[in-house]
Amino acid sequence: MLGILGIVASGGNGITAFTLYSGIAIADLNDDNRLDLATSNIYIYAGPPHPSHVSVSLQRTPTPGVFDDAVDYPVGADSQFVLAGDLNDDGSIDLLATNYNDDSVSILVQAPAGGGVFLPEKLYPAAHHPDGSVLADVDGDGLDDIVTAGSYLAILLNTPGNAGVFSSGAPISTGSYLPSVDAGDIDGDGRIDLVATDINNGTVVVLLQDASPAPPGNFSGRTAYAAGYQPVSLELADVDGDLKPDLVVANLGTPYDPDTASVAILIQNHDPLSRGEFLPAVKYATGARSQDVAVGDLNHDNLADIAVANAGRVDNTGSISILIQGGTPGVFLAANNIVGRSQPLAVAIGDIDNDGYNDIAVADDGAAVLFQDASNPGSFHPAIFIDPRSD
Repeated sequence: MLGILGIVASGGNGITAFTLYSGIAIADLNDDNRLDLATSNIYIYAGPPHPSHVSVSLQRTPTPGVFDDAVDYPVGADSQFVLAGDLNDDGSIDLLATNYNDDSVSILVQAPAGGGVFLPEKLYPAAHHPDGSVLADVDGDGLDDIVTAGSYLAILLNTPGNAGVFSSGAPISTGSYLPSVDAGDIDGDGRIDLVATDINNGTVVVLLQDASPAPPGNFSGRTAYAAGYQPVSLELADVDGDLKPDLVVANLGTPYDPDTASVAILIQNHDPLSRGEFLPAVKYATGARSQDVAVGDLNHDNLADIAVANAGRVDNTGSISILIQGGTPGVFLAANNIVGRSQPLAVAIGDIDNDGYNDIAVADDGAAVLFQDASNPGSFHPAIFIDPRSD
């Protein structure tokens, strides 16, 4: 996420080399019905650009929650973000990483034999200084396309008849820097819409796709909503249970006070005549320098809860904020902040150990997992680090 870029850019001769874990994804990568982990990692030993790789940690089939050693796959420079999805429509999960310092995305297609093994990267041009990314069928052809966020939004269209090969669509400019993007049918018209964080203006920008009979893939309606200080990450999710997607936004905080970080909730207007419009943001305090947000049921009550990765201040190790939804739909209790080990930069939610309770995966000093305590829903065991590194 954008909050790490100052760190990434500050390297110089004589610094102690280290690996910065910038992104994390949860997915069943080898089709064994167990969730695996992928992280994007930046090796910092001098000034930028820095080499990066995606690390894949496969869960051991006989032992829930235990992982094999990570396998590294080189990607482009200063990789910020990793996501998982079937990019070539062959039924196997592939990986994608955004590369900030070479304006590209790296696509790692799973090998034909499967098993969670990936072919060497294919590089595609992306937004200038790409950060976040999302997979969505933007043009309605049944194949997932790639949308990257950076100095503008760039759409890479998947190719019918040659899935996994991408062509560049027209860039979508908003006049600022966009560190995060998500996609979904916001206004209920059957077409994919986009939403992005605008860090410099403190807003989220909603881009509604033109309705039929206009050709799919065109966005003309744009509305900006105030989110907070330096919004860096967002997720579309129905947090109030009305079957309409709402906005959950992680705000980095002001440049001078990391403790002004927050998570903002923008509920979609309940009025049927106002589909695709959002109510003013309600903000909740988090840990210092919030970087990434994920939404999922974290206490087994079938309501959406929130996890936030917080990089922390210079003098501490950051934290993971857990916000449980209270008795009123879309309203959350105060954050419970769990101390990190280095600087948590990314977070994901999934039932990793197959016990029916969602767990939290974090990109921190390696890939870390906080397993939910099934005997005390909403509480989590201390983090277990899957692939810590000291280089």
